Amino acid sequence: MTAREQIEAWLAAEGRKKMWLARQVGVDRTTLSQWLAGAYRPGEESRTKLHQICGVHPEAWGRA
Repeated sequence: MTAREQIEAWLAAEGRKKMWLARQVGVDRTTLSQWLAGAYRPGEESRTKLHQICGVHPEAWGRA
């Protein structure tokens, strides 16, 4: 399962919005949406936060 799929599934299961997750990670919703669309890859700190919040392993984003 890709990082995007994991995050989408987590958001649905938890009843959370992308805006909420973006705030927790410390980015705006546009940035989060770009990550999920595959336009950009989150930095190491953001990948770590996403792992802590919703369990997406940092390696799920692939290598730079």
